[in-house]
Amino acid sequence: MTNRTTDTSHCKIYLRLLAWLKASFDQPRQRLFAATDATARQHGWQIISLSGGLGRRYRDPRFDNLASCLQCRGSGARVSGSPCQTCAGTGRVTLTVQTTDPPAPQRSA
Repeated sequence: MTNRTTDTSHCKIYLRLLAWLKASFDQPRQRLFAATDATARQHGWQIISLSGGLGRRYRDPRFDNLASCLQCRGSGARVSGSPCQTCAGTGRVTLTVQTTDPPAPQRSA
């Protein structure tokens, strides 16, 4: 009986090779984005890896708190042409975040 390499063995070889290639490119990729990633972390931004780690997208989560002004419907001006007072003429308002923290326990004396 002769020894043969099965398709499963070939898949394992290719997967190991792919894992090795990915690991070998990881360190240069981290060095490439180190400065901008550090700046993003400093500002509290989200870092989204793109294209298998070859690209980055940075996002400020504070934009989640913005919404169109309901008074002027996002135009920044009233029907009369004067600036909207609710949004100060920007057309957007900042939503307030409500926390649902439980009340602190009371100590009995």
